[in-house]
Amino acid sequence: MKPHDLIQNFAPYLRRIAIVDIIIFIVAGLVCWLAGWHTIQRYGFVLVLTGVGVILIGTLSLLGGYSVRESFDYQYGRSVSHMDVHERSKLDLADTFASYRFLIGATLVAILPIAIGISLQLLI
Repeated sequence: MKPHDLIQNFAPYLRRIAIVDIIIFIVAGLVCWLAGWHTIQRYGFVLVLTGVGVILIGTLSLLGGYSVRESFDYQYGRSVSHMDVHERSKLDLADTFASYRFLIGATLVAILPIAIGISLQLLI
């Protein structure tokens, strides 16, 4: 794969990550402004907390997906469908991959706010 193709393939994902990061920075700034925290150190603290919260949401999404798929009611309901075991397994695997993709995306979104938040806190 050529470097140009690699950049083209990942450009939409990087654009989404950048948009979500910009929203996180704006929301963190609004929280600091409304709370009366007008220092760089507090803004960095809110950025770190927000980044950790995003990773936590991704982790809870992954764990929640597992708890649903391990439920007896869910497994019983799936067993009476028209699909065979192979098709059900493929769907479960697709759900697992989607949960991991969400966790990886959340982690990639959270890296920049956490890094900048720690940097701002260390400046002071």
